[in-house]
Amino acid sequence: MPEIKWIKITTDIFEDDKIDFIDSLPEKDTILILWVKLLTLAGKVNNRGLIYLTPEIPYTEEMLSHKFKRPINTVKLAIETFNRLGMIDILDNGHIAIPNWEKHQNLEGMEKVRQHTKNRVQKYRENQRLIDCNVTVTHCNTNVTQQNKNKNKNKELKDTHQPQKSDVQEFIDFYFQEYQKKFKIKPPFKGGRDGKTVKTLLKAMTVDILKTTVIRFLETEDLFFRKNGYDIPRFEKFLDGMKCGAYEAASSWIPESKPQDNVILDPSTGNPAQTLRPKATPRKELV
Repeated sequence: MPEIKWIKITTDIFEDDKIDFIDSLPEKDTILILWVKLLTLAGKVNNRGLIYLTPEIPYTEEMLSHKFKRPINTVKLAIETFNRLGMIDILDNGHIAIPNWEKHQNLEGMEKVRQHTKNRVQKYRENQRLIDCNVTVTHCNTNVTQQNKNKNKNKELKDTHQPQKSDVQEFIDFYFQEYQKKFKIKPPFKGGRDGKTVKTLLKAMTVDILKTTVIRFLETEDLFFRKNGYDIPRFEKFLDGMKCGAYEAASSWIPESKPQDNVILDPSTGNPAQTLRPKATPRKELV
């Protein structure tokens, strides 16, 4: 959808009964700021009042806390307050929806923008067909024209999905920073292999989405990652699990193996550091 840079906020917003109620709460200032931030985020998503990171990945309270730079407890209070007052709806797929979005966005104007974009694209394609075909002859070589179109399309797709070196380095720096913040040590990063993995991931999603998701990865308490570590290959598995909706049950990926109750993991590698063995009881010598 076309990017929109504005939303509507009426001058009598503070005369609304729900806003007036929020204004009586102890955390009123922060909650009101979070409401405006949610409105602007819905405007940025630009999908009739829906709020999500991607259509497949909804925002969690932890992700909103990180995005809005506010304490998690304050975000939870705000979301609960908005939900109870009917200012937002939490859908079954986890998306946040703002009812009566037409109050905050000119839907008729939005439809005109979409129609204008559609007409502009259609006109561009018609002009391209005229350029490709020589109108002075009775027919044009359809096969050659189609091949040229396919080459151009493939080149555009290749150029579009090639991640910039700066994006790769930006994500790696961010991963190092968040890992050290949580574990107080450097991450187990293997430059060549892990760098190629990050580059591949950036072909499928933006660096901002990848950074937001790695925070969620480092915060997960799933048994698989606690036992095997939080390195880049495990992050790739975490992303695969999110795509199929299994990130809450990542322990299902753990291969069957014998229990190791006395194993201590090295957090820098995710591998067993040492195995505790029961001390042998000294044998008494016979006198």
